[in-house]
Amino acid sequence: VISSSSEYTTLSNASSSNDNALETCSEEFEGMVRIRKDSLGNQLKWDCIDGFWILRSSSSAASSSSYFDTTKVFNPDIEYGSYRDSRDGKVYRTIEINNGFIPFTFFAENLNYGKMIEAGEAQSDSTKYCYNNDSWYCEHGFGGLYTWSNAMNFPSNCDSVSVGSDKCPNDFTYPLSGHSDSALFVYHRGICDEGWHIMNAGEWDEIRKFSKSLAAVITSEIWVPGRENRYGLSLLPASKWSPKDGFAPITKEDEMLTSFWYPWQGDYNWAHGPTVYTSQDNTGKLNGILKTNAVSVRCVKNYNIFDYVTWLSQE
Repeated sequence: VISSSSEYTTLSNASSSNDNALETCSEEFEGMVRIRKDSLGNQLKWDCIDGFWILRSSSSAASSSSYFDTTKVFNPDIEYGSYRDSRDGKVYRTIEINNGFIPFTFFAENLNYGKMIEAGEAQSDSTKYCYNNDSWYCEHGFGGLYTWSNAMNFPSNCDSVSVGSDKCPNDFTYPLSGHSDSALFVYHRGICDEGWHIMNAGEWDEIRKFSKSLAAVITSEIWVPGRENRYGLSLLPASKWSPKDGFAPITKEDEMLTSFWYPWQGDYNWAHGPTVYTSQDNTGKLNGILKTNAVSVRCVKNYNIFDYVTWLSQE
């Protein structure tokens, strides 16, 4: 049921068919807002911008001078798809990159699943940190920041011991077992929705092959000028949180960074993932990150991994 006022349009008691309509919005609603609650009880506001319902904070406007301007994060020349998370109704823009054999469908935004809790509180299923303990960042494309065990959907014990051990009996699926690239293509759903999995090292490498550098896929409006966001991946400087140092700053005067989890363990209390900095035109430095830190997650749609084996063997 939709009702309107001078300030906003309110969506309440929406049916599943109306929920699907959240992916796009008609011209008559351009510039208006829908308000609804997700399954976790969080009140969400959705702005109708350029034909899409875009999630924003219920407490602050996107144009507020104290925040980044995120109205031009996405590449206007890219035809984005959309995906609605079956668990909470959040809609994410997606991009497809085809390497000539496999059409990969990637999130063009960081995952933002779960209820925000204060940084430092123990994360559990369906929780996240938001940069600076401010929900605006989670709701404007920066997404949630997750400890490694939470991102992997493993018990918190796994942040301090090795997977496969007595205290962390969980493990990953290696569908290319026996292949030289098996460690790169870990197929692990983790905190992603059903039918999707956490981007692994091999899939990040596919992005690098297309773009030559991750600098080509970061968004130019918040990073440094001249960044092309060529393929629409729209990386944002989402920061990270650590128990020792708190949130890494992402003010415009500081070096910005963003890190992502791989479904991959290093030593017992370390994991790996790519980190991109504003000051470096690099391919995304592979960093060892303490599992108790909280960083971002990107999801990719499941595909036939065994087709990928065939393609790899032909390279």
